[in-house]
Amino acid sequence: MKSTLTLLSLSLSLSNFAGAQLSIEPSWGSESFASVADRRFTSTSTNFNFAPSDGGAGSLSSATSLTESRGSSSGFSVLDASNGLSVPLIRTYASTNSGNWAAFGSSVAIEGYTFNGSAPKTFTLDASLTGQVSNIDNDFAGNFATLSIWSPSGEFFPPIATRTAGPDDGFFFSSSESSYLEFGFNQLDTLRLEQNGLNDDDVLSGSLSWTMEPGETVYLWASGRSAVYGPDSIADARNTLTASFQDSTGLSSLSGGVVPEPSTSLLGLLSLAVLFRRKR
Repeated sequence: MKSTLTLLSLSLSLSNFAGAQLSIEPSWGSESFASVADRRFTSTSTNFNFAPSDGGAGSLSSATSLTESRGSSSGFSVLDASNGLSVPLIRTYASTNSGNWAAFGSSVAIEGYTFNGSAPKTFTLDASLTGQVSNIDNDFAGNFATLSIWSPSGEFFPPIATRTAGPDDGFFFSSSESSYLEFGFNQLDTLRLEQNGLNDDDVLSGSLSWTMEPGETVYLWASGRSAVYGPDSIADARNTLTASFQDSTGLSSLSGGVVPEPSTSLLGLLSLAVLFRRKR
């Protein structure tokens, strides 16, 4: 199953290889995934059960979850404007029951920022990943986060766009970071946070920095993933991947973001908490 959804809003049009006109629209949004599977080898799986993915281009938030006899997983993300400027907030979770199983929860959020100042300025984005892992037996399992800043190369392809075969044969929203590279975008900075130690409970943090010219637009790609392999394992990042600007003066976001309603945020936390309690 391909987790790709149609891009929604740049208002550009171009010809595909067969000459038909395609409509390109801006690539901000959020998308979440959850699955449970049989563990085959150390870090490979088979016989997947997928929850329906949620969100995509133009989605300010997304949430999905799956619970079955082998384990549980969930993903949640939102372009959170609670503090003014929209930034990604991501929660993921994965756990297995007794048996040789695997589980995966993930979410991606993409936001664009335009600088409206009159002179070049350097921006710094602080990020942290808070979570817990238990009974993790390989480096491919745990809680993982990646944040990258990308600048268009001057081509008309939107970021995170990839060509896929289908009825429309068009350009689609993709949760893959590699799509930026495919269309020649420049990576200005990247941050990877990995929590995969045995029975580790930790807070990981870091920063991204980049310089923008007046009128320039860049894209923030943020991904969170929880993965477990084997019996009675937990990777719990329900305490979230968060991000905040040290000084966002002059920046505006493409999506505008959303201030999550307390009931929505609480529901996301409660859903993950219920899954966590089932493992105890």
